[in-house]
Amino acid sequence: MSSPRSTDTYPLPVSVAFSGPDNTGKTKEIGILAQRMGWAATSAGPLDHYDPRWAAIKAGGMARWWFETGPVEEVADVLATSYLERSRHPFSGPVRLLDRGIPMLEASVAATVAVREGLSAAQAADRARILLAPYVTDLRAAEESEHALVLLHCDDPEEGTRRSLAHEVTVTGTYAAYQRHLHEQINRLVDEARFPMAIRIGDRPTVAIQDEVRRLLAPLHPEVPGRALAGVHITALGGMSESGKSTAGEYLRTQHGHARLKIGYLIEDAAGRAGIHDPYRLGSVVQAELIVDALDRFCQAHHFLDSVSIESLHDVDSTAELARMLGPQLTIAYLDASEATRSRRGTGGTQDVADRDLAKAARGADKIASLAHEIIGNDGPRLSLERRLDRIALDRRWPEHQPSTMPVNALGLPVQLESYLAEFLDHTTGLRPLIDLLAVTGSGARGKYQHGWSDLDVLVVAEAFSLGEMRQILAELEAELGGVKLGMTVLTRAECRAGAVTSRLLHVLALIGSGALVLSGPPPGWPCPLRMRPPTSPRVCATASRPPSRSAVSSSREPPTSAPSTRSPRCWRRSSSASAGSSAPPTATRSPSSSTPSSRTRAWSPPPVLSGPPPKRLPASSFRRGWTPSPGRQREGPTVSDDNGRLPQAGGDARAGRGRGEGVGAARLPYRGAGLPRADRVTGQAVPRLRGRLRHQSVRAADGRRDRPRRP
Repeated sequence: MSSPRSTDTYPLPVSVAFSGPDNTGKTKEIGILAQRMGWAATSAGPLDHYDPRWAAIKAGGMARWWFETGPVEEVADVLATSYLERSRHPFSGPVRLLDRGIPMLEASVAATVAVREGLSAAQAADRARILLAPYVTDLRAAEESEHALVLLHCDDPEEGTRRSLAHEVTVTGTYAAYQRHLHEQINRLVDEARFPMAIRIGDRPTVAIQDEVRRLLAPLHPEVPGRALAGVHITALGGMSESGKSTAGEYLRTQHGHARLKIGYLIEDAAGRAGIHDPYRLGSVVQAELIVDALDRFCQAHHFLDSVSIESLHDVDSTAELARMLGPQLTIAYLDASEATRSRRGTGGTQDVADRDLAKAARGADKIASLAHEIIGNDGPRLSLERRLDRIALDRRWPEHQPSTMPVNALGLPVQLESYLAEFLDHTTGLRPLIDLLAVTGSGARGKYQHGWSDLDVLVVAEAFSLGEMRQILAELEAELGGVKLGMTVLTRAECRAGAVTSRLLHVLALIGSGALVLSGPPPGWPCPLRMRPPTSPRVCATASRPPSRSAVSSSREPPTSAPSTRSPRCWRRSSSASAGSSAPPTATRSPSSSTPSSRTRAWSPPPVLSGPPPKRLPASSFRRGWTPSPGRQREGPTVSDDNGRLPQAGGDARAGRGRGEGVGAARLPYRGAGLPRADRVTGQAVPRLRGRLRHQSVRAADGRRDRPRRP
C-alpha cells in the first residue's frame, strides 16, 4: 500500500489491526480512537462488507453455517477472501483501524475445526495451515502491511474464556468450546511473536486501556494522540434542583484547582465535531462516549490539569456507562438536600423547583444516588459542605499507609521523660483509647535533646470528647516531667482528613507519613490508618534532604508522605498542667553567638548591627526605594543596599566582608512625622526621631572606601 505522502511532513499511512477474543473491547477501543482522531482515522468496518456471500450466510443463520452446515473449506475460503479484500481496500485517511488482523484468521479457522472435528490445539493449528495454504502468499503480504495489536483478558486461557463468556446473555456449549479453543490459539500466536503489541485488560476500565493503546500506537504516526486522560481525575456532581451542585463545583474550582465544566457543553461540543445534530436523542452509551471524548480533548489542550469537575448528572444510564469507562478516575458525588431546603433556596419559588425536579426525575436523576461514591447531605451550613468537599478532593491525594514504629527508649530522652511518655500512653491507649496518634517532635525526635534547654514537644491526634480526661491525665503526670516544659498540639481526625491544619503542623504530619519520623507506640492492633499529604503534592513545602528522624508515636491514622524540614515558626507553648490544645515547634536552634544552651532562637537570625561613620545627609534621589507601606502598617523609608543590591546577611558584619560589597548591610529609615517607634523594626536599634530631611547611615566596605548606593 503506497501513498504519495511519503516525506517527513506527510508520512506514509499506517494500518493498525486490533485482534483478540470476543468481549475484550476491540470495537469500543477502535470507536473511541477513531472519534478522537476525526478525519485522520478511518475504520475499515466489519468483514462481511468485503464478500457478497455473507448476505446469504446471515439469512440462513451464521452460527448454524459456521459450526454445522457450511464445509470447513468454504468457511476458510469466505474468511480468507474477506480478509484479503479488506487489505486491498484503498486508504481514506492517514491511519486505518481494522477489527481483527490477519493472525486472527488462522486462530478462528483453527478454533472452528477444533470444535467441528474434535481436534487438539496442535492438530487444529496444522489443519488450519492446510486450509489456508492456497492464500499463504497473499496473507503473508497482508500481515506485513499491518501493525498487529492484541487485547487479552489475561495470560490464562481458561480464565480468559470465563471472562469472555461472562459478558454473554446466553451461551451454548458449542460457542463455549469455540471460545476456549480460540483463547488457546491466540495465546499460541502471542508466544510465536505474531502480535508485536499485546495488552492485558484485566479489570481495568475502558479509558485506561485506551491510554495504553495510544501509548503503543503514537510512535507509528504523528496523528495518533499520545495519551487518554492520563493522570486526570473527574469529580461528577449530581443531585436534584437547588441541592448545591453549582456551589460545590465552584468551591472545587477555587479551592482545589479543579477545572469546572458543564456536561451539556461537553456533549454538544463532541457532537458538533462528530456531525451529530441532536445528541440528546442518542442512547446513554453514546452520550457517555461523547462526554469522555470532549473531556479528553479539553484535558489535552490544558495539559497541566489533573482534576476536573463536571455537572450536572441527570441520566442514570449514562452515569453508569461513565463509571464503567472511567473506573477509579471518576468520583460520583451526589448532593442530597430535603425538599423544604431546596424550595427555600430556589429563586423562582417552590413551583419552579418542583417542575425542574419532575424533568430530572424522568431521566433518573434521583437514582444516581445508588451509583454515587459519595453522598453529601447539604441541609446544613455551607462550611459542612466545604469540609466534605475537602475530604473528597484530598482523599485521592493523601494515600494511606502504616507508619514505622520504634521503642520509646530508643529516642535518647532522659529517663524521667521516657517514663512520662510510657505512663501517658498507658493511660490513653487502654481498653478505651483516648488518642489516635502521639508523636514526639523537635529535638527529642532527632535524638538531640539537651537537658535544661530542650522542651518536650508532642503532637496528639484525638477527638474533642477526650480532652477532659486527657487534661486530668496530664495533671496527674506533671511531676514526672521534672520541670521540663511540655508543648502539646491536639488535632482531630476531621482536621487531619480535611487538611484544616496550619502549614507548620502539616510539616510534622508530612514527616510522619514520609517515614522521616520513625514512630513508636503500643502493641500492634491499636493503630489505625491516618490520611495525610503525599510527597508529590504541590501544597507541601520543599523537603529537606536529611536522614530520617526518630519520634515516639502511637499511630492509628495515616500521615502524609512528604519530608519537609522539621523547623517551624513560633508556637504557643503550655505546661503539662495546662489543657491540651496548643503546640510547640518541632525544633529549636542554638543561638550562633552562644556556645552553651542558655538561650534559644527561632529558625531565622536577626540582621546585624550596621557599623560605619556617623550619619550623613545624601540626596533622596540616591536611595534605592523600598516597598510602599499598606494602610495600617508602619511606614518605612528608602532602603540602602550595596552595589549588588543585597540586603544584610544574618550574623554578618559590615566590616567583615571578604571583598568589596560583601557584608555590606542595609537600613530602612523612617519618614518624618509618621508616629515612629523608638526602635527600628529591622535592626532592633534605637532610632532617633527625625526632623526635616531623611538621614542616611552610610557604610564602608572592607577596603575602607565609601560605598554609595546606586540609583535604580
